[in-house]
Amino acid sequence: MVKPKVDKEPIERPNYAEAYQKARSEGRLTRKTSRILTWTEDSPHLIGKVRAIMPFTGGKFEAEVNAYLIETDQGLVSTILGSYTDSQLAGLDLVGKIVVIEYEGKKDLEDGRKVNLFNVDIMSEVTPNGT
Repeated sequence: MVKPKVDKEPIERPNYAEAYQKARSEGRLTRKTSRILTWTEDSPHLIGKVRAIMPFTGGKFEAEVNAYLIETDQGLVSTILGSYTDSQLAGLDLVGKIVVIEYEGKKDLEDGRKVNLFNVDIMSEVTPNGT
């Protein structure tokens, strides 16, 4: 049997928490996850730059809908607007555009289902100072 070779030199480890705090304070972190926005009367609008639009299947949706990844002042947000709004936005190249999405509430459909209603505006490019 071969005897395992073991390095007996001490291992130097960085202080990961300290490195994280430094990177955070210097703006060197890139968030790769997003929070999911659920539309309610308490969260009636979302403003930000569309970073990606991806297909989503599952949840309460019967058909594939779009999931929108939006960069906001608070970070990355993922949201679903539903097939009705997706159909109104179809054909528009929203990736890279600044959008304002306003939740208008729910509408009862004749078949007993409910649909969320939205207003979606595309905003002109914004400069770093917000104008």
